[in-house]
Amino acid sequence: MAAERRQRGPLDPEKQGTKIDFSEKYDVTSLRNKTALITGGATGIGQGIAIALAEAGVYVIIADINTTEAASTVQKLTEAGHQAQFILCDVTSWDAQVSAFKSAIAFSPDKTLDIVIPAAGISTGNKGWIHGAKENKNGDPEPISLKVLDVNLDAVFNTTHLAMYYFKKHPGPASSEKQIIFVASMGGYTSMTGSYDYCTSKWAVRGLFRSLRGNRWAMGDEGPPLRCNLIAPTFVRTPMTQPFWNYMEQVGVKMAEVSDCTDVLMRMAADENVISRAAAIAADKASFDLCDDHEGLDGGREVGLSIAENRFGYTASKKVAPPPAATKSEMPMDEDLVDSGEYWRIEVAVISTNDPDE
Repeated sequence: MAAERRQRGPLDPEKQGTKIDFSEKYDVTSLRNKTALITGGATGIGQGIAIALAEAGVYVIIADINTTEAASTVQKLTEAGHQAQFILCDVTSWDAQVSAFKSAIAFSPDKTLDIVIPAAGISTGNKGWIHGAKENKNGDPEPISLKVLDVNLDAVFNTTHLAMYYFKKHPGPASSEKQIIFVASMGGYTSMTGSYDYCTSKWAVRGLFRSLRGNRWAMGDEGPPLRCNLIAPTFVRTPMTQPFWNYMEQVGVKMAEVSDCTDVLMRMAADENVISRAAAIAADKASFDLCDDHEGLDGGREVGLSIAENRFGYTASKKVAPPPAATKSEMPMDEDLVDSGEYWRIEVAVISTNDPDE
């Protein structure tokens, strides 16, 4: 087996599975008794993922800074007979992440980790580059906030590094396959003018996914195989976007639900034939494989078709006043880093069905 692995070349088709067929059924029973660590699992998409995995019989560890929501989620899951644990973790802290991984392995029935999902993420709509940077008393520009990059990029990179380290150190049963499922965004496949930090971070997550996915045997000839996949949600109804739901509806943006995300992610986790694929998350079960590979022009073909065919279900954009800026009190506890929501007011990506000349 080791010699066979060494002979595999860079174009080995096994490194990338075939296009996902979303019409096919999938069986989650293969996930029973596996262990999954989810960062940012207290609310939103991460919470939905944690619940879905736990209900499938997975030992779930939620690593999050939001104690209230995470503890509540874990309590509900355990009361329902599922296996779940909360670990307080600021993902921007290396030591906190190491502690979370060690706690997850201790919680696992096989003392290993099978699935890691770096789902922690924030947005600020930082547009200081164009709209006027703050100046200090000397008239020099003050440094901009890198909070979004700290959480959405650096922390994800560290989570991925630790996943690879602990996958190899604690491989578990010989048949155990290891998975990393990345949570990017359609903002990592399109231009989101005015959302510099968020867009940059999601393109970077996509780059990390693409650079890692080809190495199925990253953990050595005797180590377990690695399977990487990625979801790229469009606008989703989560606590972070709640202040803008009405506005989205008015301007014709059809928002996906958390369940749209979890359905695709569970398929990726359960189906061992889904290898190195990226999927766009759309509302009403309309998600699709982005074909983020050479054949699909690195996702460009499917993104173009999604616009032409209106796969995201956007309707004609209306000229409406932007929503009022969200206040801190309107934001969930773990979204205090989200600022006034300027990005959502200005850069809502809608596909207009109006005559372009009107």
